[in-house]
Amino acid sequence: MKKFAYTTLLIVSLLLATPTLSSTKGDAKKGQEIFESLTCVDCHRGGGNSVHPSRPLKGESFAKRYPNDEKIEKLIRKGVPGASMPAFGKDVISEEQMKDLIAYLRSLTPTASGASNPTSPSLTGTNKTIVKSSATKTGKN
Repeated sequence: MKKFAYTTLLIVSLLLATPTLSSTKGDAKKGQEIFESLTCVDCHRGGGNSVHPSRPLKGESFAKRYPNDEKIEKLIRKGVPGASMPAFGKDVISEEQMKDLIAYLRSLTPTASGASNPTSPSLTGTNKTIVKSSATKTGKN
């Protein structure tokens, strides 16, 4: 009984200690299709950023700037006034499509361990999620 209690405590501790940044339950494959069908892919092919190359949609710096899905959604919904990033209201991207799109964006950044995102379907080997931990020190964006 004692061993069971310790095991349960360990599992709960690990789950609480390493929260994922992606709470999205969207479909990354559908999100990729949305990304490619809209103008996103014109400036952000492969998760890059042709307008501001130092600010890609993947990597550690993206994960730090957008630690939760709400911040990503706000940026997509409002766009960047005075820049080339247009706003995508709910008349263009539905709530369900937004979840899918964010799942795709989250899939562009691997975890520190390289583990796959369990909430998203496989995307030709790019299915990853972001894990916030001190182990995510790759130095790459």
